[in-house]
Amino acid sequence: MLLSLSLALHTPAALAADPAGLDPAAMYTSPAPDGASMPGSSSGSSKSSSKSSNSSSSSKNNKSSSSSKNNSKNKSSSSTDANGDKFFKTFRVAGFKVKPYVAPGGGVVISGTSLAATAGVDGGFKYTHKKWTGDLYGGVAGAFGGSTTSSYDVHIGDDTGARFKLWGATLGVEGAYNGYVFSNGSTVAPAATGSLPLKVLVGPKKYHVAVGIAPSITSDPSRHVDWAKYKAIGFGDEFSWMVVGAINIKSVAIKVGFTQQTLGDNGKPVITNTPSISVGIGDSLNFSTSGN
Repeated sequence: MLLSLSLALHTPAALAADPAGLDPAAMYTSPAPDGASMPGSSSGSSKSSSKSSNSSSSSKNNKSSSSSKNNSKNKSSSSTDANGDKFFKTFRVAGFKVKPYVAPGGGVVISGTSLAATAGVDGGFKYTHKKWTGDLYGGVAGAFGGSTTSSYDVHIGDDTGARFKLWGATLGVEGAYNGYVFSNGSTVAPAATGSLPLKVLVGPKKYHVAVGIAPSITSDPSRHVDWAKYKAIGFGDEFSWMVVGAINIKSVAIKVGFTQQTLGDNGKPVITNTPSISVGIGDSLNFSTSGN
């Protein structure tokens, strides 16, 4: 009884005074469920640090590679404008995007039994701001063929209007100097003319069909058409209408059109029909309804 009580009283004190009284092996083996964490923790930390370092290095390499690719793309795109045009660059004037272009073209002019080939070139500046669009242009054209058929035309003008997603319209003003001689005997005296072309188009910006009319006045009274006497269709001193189909491929606009003019020969109407085609080089800036 006394021995039992003595053991009961001294055992806690002995343990407190000598912690090593606990099994020393147990002190090191107790974390065994963690799989020898003491020696392994240093290795795990090293591996984690290594992975973090590799991840950081990989991230830097990826960023460097991405930056290099972006720089390469920027250098590549610097040789073209936003429309992918390698011919002419877009610039800004008073908030408007402005782009130069040149449009050589040709066709056939037919008047009665007279037939002649035509050729010419227009050039100018297309401009746009939000929904507004326009074309400041100038050009020369001529026709030669048959025995005496010939014509010449020098013109300058501007078309301004609005361009929406699927349609647009422009109203312009054009000044020209021209004259015509046809092999069938009709003659249109050389004169200065002024016209007001009105055009409406239908279709998206990359392709569309445009129709238009252009009444005009002339400086030579002999070119004034007597509409009532000859029951011709039109108004003004002279009159023309046109239809143009256009498609824009990157920096080139291809236009195929037909124009009918009613000109005056001492009051008598002289009608010309001209199918034509033109290739607008640099014509990629929201190209307008102009049938150059």
